[in-house]
Amino acid sequence: MKILVVEDNFEAQTTLCELLEMLDYQANGVATAEEALDKLPHFDIILTDVNLPGISGIELAQKINTMYPTKPIIISSGMDISTQLQFDVQVLPKPFSVTVLLEILEKAKILVRTA
Repeated sequence: MKILVVEDNFEAQTTLCELLEMLDYQANGVATAEEALDKLPHFDIILTDVNLPGISGIELAQKINTMYPTKPIIISSGMDISTQLQFDVQVLPKPFSVTVLLEILEKAKILVRTA
């Protein structure tokens, strides 16, 4: 599975990509939603932070849902964002453990397989 990590904090982006690679995923990172939009067709799962420069992670999720309604989206946030979206996303609460990350990735993989 290929995961696109959208995170403007370079250190956090690199760490998360390395963790995903250790968990046997292919992970690439970008710093902005605009960069992510160009790369969407090449990835199975999108994992985005909420707070991004320019287009927010919420707005990015809305655009992805419009363009690719079956593509799994994971939003990482330290706040409850469930009421801000009218479609299904996986929410990865910050801070998160590897166990929680794995659970959310498993749910996203099921969505990829059934799409």
